[in-house]
Amino acid sequence: MENTNDVLSDLKDIASGLKRIGKNRKVVLPHHKEFELIEELEGIAAGAIAKLENGGS
Repeated sequence: MENTNDVLSDLKDIASGLKRIGKNRKVVLPHHKEFELIEELEGIAAGAIAKLENGGS
């Protein structure tokens, strides 16, 4: 159950980050901040994938 909660939290973080760079955002981020956010989201996604792969075996 803990793994599920961790992955759910990761997915919420990804969704929040995507809203910050989506077309309906309220504030436009500078390009370097967008790149940093994308790198952070990629790391969160990779972590969530690893958690699911490790939890499934």
